Parts: sequence; structure tokens; C-alpha cells
Amino acid sequence: MKKIMYLALPIMFVVSNAYANDVITALDVDKDNLVNMEEAKILPDLLAQFDTLDKNKDKMIDATEIIEYRKAQ
Repeated sequence: MKKIMYLALPIMFVVSNAYANDVITALDVDKDNLVNMEEAKILPDLLAQFDTLDKNKDKMIDATEIIEYRKAQ
């Protein structure tokens, strides 16, 4: 059972990383690999969680912040 768990962890990371990058790519209008509040307005649920996602409080969401948020869920 432990071997299965160890094999699943890297796969989960890749899925999370791919998801985060897809979110950024889909919303990133100015192509800076970040989502600002204006870009986040496309998804009202994302905008509502913007401050929670923006861990470093730079008014931008990056892929790392999305991954960390998903890990905490």
C-alpha cells in the first residue's frame, strides 16, 4: 500500500501543477504569467477568493499560490 501512495504523490503534484498553469494561461490577458484582479473578474468565484489565494499580498495570483491553495483544500 505504501508503494502505491509514493507513486501517487508525484502524479498528484503534476495534476495540480498542470491545473494551476491552465488557470493562469486561461485568464492571463497580458501574458505575464500572473492573474491580477482585473483578469480574475472573468470568474466571480476566483475574484471572491482572490485575497485568500494571494498569499504574498502582491495583488497578483501565480501558479504556486493556486497549487498551495489546492493542497490546503
